[in-house]
Amino acid sequence: MLPIRTIRDPRAASRPERAERAVALLARMNQHLDVDPAIRWDAWEHLHDRMVELLTPEALVQFKSHPDLAPQICGGDDSYLTKVRELRGTETLSFFLRTFRETLCGDPPDVTNVEGSFLTRTSMRHIHYLSTLHGFIRPYFGAVNEVVEVGGGFGNLARLMLQYNLTRRHTIIDFPASMAIQYFFLGEFLDEADIAIWTGREYLAGSAASRVRLTLPNGTDAVAAELKTGGPSMLVSTMAMTEITNAGQDFYLSRLKPDAVYVSGQTDLDSINRSQALDRFQVLENRSLFYRLAEDFHPVEFRQGDYYTEFVGTAL
Repeated sequence: MLPIRTIRDPRAASRPERAERAVALLARMNQHLDVDPAIRWDAWEHLHDRMVELLTPEALVQFKSHPDLAPQICGGDDSYLTKVRELRGTETLSFFLRTFRETLCGDPPDVTNVEGSFLTRTSMRHIHYLSTLHGFIRPYFGAVNEVVEVGGGFGNLARLMLQYNLTRRHTIIDFPASMAIQYFFLGEFLDEADIAIWTGREYLAGSAASRVRLTLPNGTDAVAAELKTGGPSMLVSTMAMTEITNAGQDFYLSRLKPDAVYVSGQTDLDSINRSQALDRFQVLENRSLFYRLAEDFHPVEFRQGDYYTEFVGTAL
């Protein structure tokens, strides 16, 4: 029997310094943010504003256990591992469990052991996304030149796409509060020079050579221009594309025009038991998004449910 794969965090000592730098960059990112409010869900606009208020270096160091930050970007359960086993097989699940590297960055309160590997609930969800992307990209492209992820959570999928050599560069399009968390988290796995913050016009950190590029929404056109001249590209979004308005969905799809797409998220936000805290915000309808994807891309995988829907497709 293999020994338990212990968590090793060789960059743990740099967390306070990285948190200070991320918070300093947050202020600069907010100065450069320029986006049409119509593309945002008003609930996320409220949540991002609240996150900006809360993001001190101390809060950032424990973002996975912070009572007001963690609920916005963390979450999952072992049902995602069950889904991997059902869709990809036991051997595939075992492979990702054995090769996945968990981290204590962010002070997660929910680390558990699964078949000798430590995982958080959020990592269980990310392993499902990773297995879907790996199962498509590896046989179809080998690897892509660039992944563009709309809404990047805390950056975990980005580091996994690089770790498993599925992309040459990973670009995340997001808002400053999330980008600050991503910048901090990704420093657990990448050198500072490999993490860029881009406005679409200038780099606030890193450079064009960085392996991960965190980009403000107003840099979307600049990202799209680069995709036209590069190698194969893939648009990825897990939750975020289903938590913006239809105008926001069109904003990204009409500009980016990738060679392949993976979108996973809520079929309809009004199909989920909405809390009183969300009642004052817009109700989002996502079925039209997935129907559009099925029309604009050749469907490779399309699983539509009352709660969640997933789509993988290639450009026509």
